[in-house]
Amino acid sequence: MKKNVYGNIEDILINFTVVTSLGTFKYLDSNYQRVSQGPDLKSTFVGHEGNFGVITEAVLKIKPIPPCVRYGSIVFPDF
Repeated sequence: MKKNVYGNIEDILINFTVVTSLGTFKYLDSNYQRVSQGPDLKSTFVGHEGNFGVITEAVLKIKPIPPCVRYGSIVFPDF
């Protein structure tokens, strides 16, 4: 649930392969304008929990691990 840091799965998913009842489908991300692409097939398969097909391969954008993680807390003597 690190959505604020990494984004939604729709944003970090680049390419994927999905197996449907009709066969295998490969989605290759492109940099075309949205209006000229037609329907967005990524949103058809992502987020439907396998109703339209099962994603078997995926390419995701990744970010490097931060060099240091700091946690802090404040303790009050009473409420």
